[in-house]
Formats: sequence, C-alpha cells, structure tokens
Amino acid sequence: VLQRICWAFGQSLQAFSACRPVLCIKGTPLCGKYQGVLLTAVALDANNFSIPVAYAIVECETKESWLWFLRNLERAVVHQADVCIIHDYKKELIDAVEDLLNSRRRQGLKAESRWCMEHLAENFYAYFGDKNLPLSAMVEVTFLRLEEYFRNTGDAANKAIGNPSVSFPERVQDDMNSKMQKAEMHQVLGSEEALKFTVKSRQRQVTVNLKSEYTHNMDKSKGSTARKTATCSCNKPQLLHKPCSHVIAVCCHIGVSAAEYMSPYYSLTCLGRTWSKKFNEFSRNYRKNLPRYYRDVRPFERETPTWIPDKRSECGFPVYLLSDCVQTAVVDEGQQCTTEDESVAGNESTNARSEESRT
Repeated sequence: VLQRICWAFGQSLQAFSACRPVLCIKGTPLCGKYQGVLLTAVALDANNFSIPVAYAIVECETKESWLWFLRNLERAVVHQADVCIIHDYKKELIDAVEDLLNSRRRQGLKAESRWCMEHLAENFYAYFGDKNLPLSAMVEVTFLRLEEYFRNTGDAANKAIGNPSVSFPERVQDDMNSKMQKAEMHQVLGSEEALKFTVKSRQRQVTVNLKSEYTHNMDKSKGSTARKTATCSCNKPQLLHKPCSHVIAVCCHIGVSAAEYMSPYYSLTCLGRTWSKKFNEFSRNYRKNLPRYYRDVRPFERETPTWIPDKRSECGFPVYLLSDCVQTAVVDEGQQCTTEDESVAGNESTNARSEESRT
C-alpha cells in the first residue's frame, strides 16, 4: 500500500534558484475517498507571485511525515545553504523543523524557521489545488496547471523586461511609488555619524544607517564589488531587503538612488531568470530531459513495478523507491494497459450510468 509520495518539477527547482531563499510549507487534508494530506513548499518570485516548488502526499500530519518531506525537500530541491522556512504553528511541524535544523549533517549550514504567512499557501491551493483528485491524477494536474501558470507569468515578465520605462517588477514598483509618497512627509533631522541619519515621521523617530560592503573577487584584475545595504530601526529593510520610506527619505536628502539599496532578488533580471524555463510535453522520457544535478530521485530497478493503489492503478503512474530505498515517489506516467477486470469494468459502467442520470 502506498504510504507517501513526493514530487517536484525541474522548472520549479530552477526557478527557485533565482528567488529569495524563503519557502512557505503547509499541509491541507485531501477530500473525498482519497484520504491523506497534501504538503507543499511555495516560494515567491521578484514580483511576489507564488511558485510551487515541491509537493508531497502523506498519510497524516505527524512529526515523522513532516520530517520526511523536509528531508526530501532539502536533498532534492534546496541547494542553497541559507534558507528561511516559514510555517504555521503546529507542534508536529515545529518539532520536525527543529530536528532538521539540529541534525548532524546540517552542521555548518545556516537555516531559519519562522511562523505564519498563511495567505501565501492559501493562494497556492486556490489556483493549483484540487483535493478530490486521485493521487495519480494530482501529479498530472499539477504539471498541466503549472505549465499554464509558467507560460502566462513568463509572458508578463518578458513584457515588463522589454519595457525601458519599467525599473522593477510591477508590484515592487507600486510599493516603491507608495513609499516615495510617504517619504515626502518625513523629515531628515541630520546625520549623527557618517551615513547614519535620524528621520522623524508623524508617529515616531527612527535611525537609518547606510552601508557599503565590499567583496573581493577571486580574479584580482576585476577588483572588488561594492554592495550597498540599508538598515532602519523600523526593521523593515532588514526583514524585506528593500528600502522603507525612511530610507527613501534619506536617499532623497543626500541625492542618491534608493534603488541601490534594493536586493537583487527584486530585479527584473531575477524575474526573467525565474520564469525562463519552459515545460515540455508530459513524457515518459523524463530522465533524458532532466539536468544531471536533478537526478536525486532515481527509479529503483525491479522486475515487477509498484503501482499506486487507486481507481486508475491498472493504467496509472508507476511508483519508484527513492535512492535510500525507504520512501516512494511518483515520477512519470505509465503505459496504458488492457486489464480485463470485471469488477473494474462494473465500477466504470456504474459510474457512467450515475453520470448519465445526473445529466
């Protein structure tokens, strides 16, 4: 009996490499006769659009099932050392995250855990979720809907990149324009030290500190690279990695561009890289199309394939063991079969008659 499956598409994995290293993970119960819980990991692009990165279906939300999903996510999806995991306040999930972060094999790697961000996961389920589908169909549906989502969002991103009057993605630009208007009402009192300013607004007084960090290149002929960062006692630049209205007020006061203190993750370049990958036709030759570094989930060779035990098991998707030969993952569509099972045929005819009666 199938206990757990986990899957992700290469286009989403590559898209995440161009996004902020932040993942929102959440679980939602499946409806109907197909029991279990759908687990997802969702990221955000430069325009704050959701990107489904990985999926899993488990028997229930326990510490063990969450830890299994997180380990698969870490091994097959997340290749950055510094990742922030945002999740809701469930004891099983919190314990699993703590176990993952404290594990021996993560020593030397940095990761953070944060709570909430409920709306991000809910937006994902509203667009991609169909919790009444059988397991095999759910993999196919996520592929088809993700293909459409990548195509539409990628077209919009390319349109913005090709417009010389656009400096940032649409939502980021709207946010910056709103902060510019708010910054006009702030008063810069003066600098306490070099590049350290006091800004007074209607409600409070804050301290803004502008910094320049230099990174030395391996090639000495290229010199060093300067990266400008801004901090504010309101904490918004530190949390969001983009200027707040106080930082913008200081930039206007000293005559520099606030865009210099924007994280590159909000740039049009990163937006274009995020949606640059195209989805090919859903094919059984998936292994030939995968980049070498995405072959962490490998078919476990055996004479008799294991099938998903659902209504379409006779002609559904094969399930293969992961490289550790412990868990399973759906990886591709199986061939059609011609099973002469009278009970299955009877069930299909019964379903057909019931649909005709409803119509």
